[in-house]
Amino acid sequence: MKFYGELLALFTAFCWTSSSLIFENVARKTHPQIVNFLRVCIGTFMIGIVCLFTKRHLFFPLDVPLNDLGLLLLSGFIGMFLGDFFLFKAYVQVGARITMLIMTLSPIVVALIDFIFLGVELSIFQIGAILITCLGVIIVILKPNNSKNKLSCNFSPKRLLYAFLATIGQSLGIILTKLGSSSYDSLATTQIRLIAAIMGFGTLIIIQKRGQELLLVLKNHNNMFFIYCGTFTSIFGIAALVESFKYSNASIASTISSISPILIIPISIILFKEKIKKYEIVGAFISIIGISIFFF
Repeated sequence: MKFYGELLALFTAFCWTSSSLIFENVARKTHPQIVNFLRVCIGTFMIGIVCLFTKRHLFFPLDVPLNDLGLLLLSGFIGMFLGDFFLFKAYVQVGARITMLIMTLSPIVVALIDFIFLGVELSIFQIGAILITCLGVIIVILKPNNSKNKLSCNFSPKRLLYAFLATIGQSLGIILTKLGSSSYDSLATTQIRLIAAIMGFGTLIIIQKRGQELLLVLKNHNNMFFIYCGTFTSIFGIAALVESFKYSNASIASTISSISPILIIPISIILFKEKIKKYEIVGAFISIIGISIFFF
């Protein structure tokens, strides 16, 4: 099929948009760490089933090279435990729409880490793309204060910090994944990262003594339905993106999969009756343009 890879990347964008909205809704009703714990447990199981039908035929990643295992577990701890810990806090504090816009900075953070610590050079186009993407985010989170003749923040800096910390965590996780999975199966790599997150969130629930609360959530069929749906869409969004790289240019697929901050705008207006300002729409489009230039 023509444009099969591009359609898979678009499917990824829709999946990630849906999952972010679902998890924002659930995290406002249930403690975020419990939602996260159940999400990574369910995600590990779902990927295991898919892996049974791939060429490896293994439910768990028992064939992972030992020299890669440590880096992948660390990647999961930083990216899927710490990163998602702050991500779900950001969902509650500033909402999925603003959080996903700030998360467009993740490829830029990855590039800067590559540049500073790994010596990967940035082209003039990539530097320009970084500036454009940052401009789009700044347009949304800052506004001119004419009375004081300076810029002020549309959101509490403390609340925005959660989204930026989630972006940094995800970016560091990506770097460590690249270092630890150069030749290993992509889905199995994701499963190892999820297992690290299970250990992190599981330990947190034990320390915070939320076992009873966890049991109550498990008995709540309505919440569990949405957690299953959110996990399914996010996990298979990842799988679709990995598959899209086989059929299309990676730069094009990555760009298409990054348009969630735009897709989420009409959904927020139609379903959630949010009043979205014009500069927020402009900022989202500018950020996506910056990301598009960056990947090319």
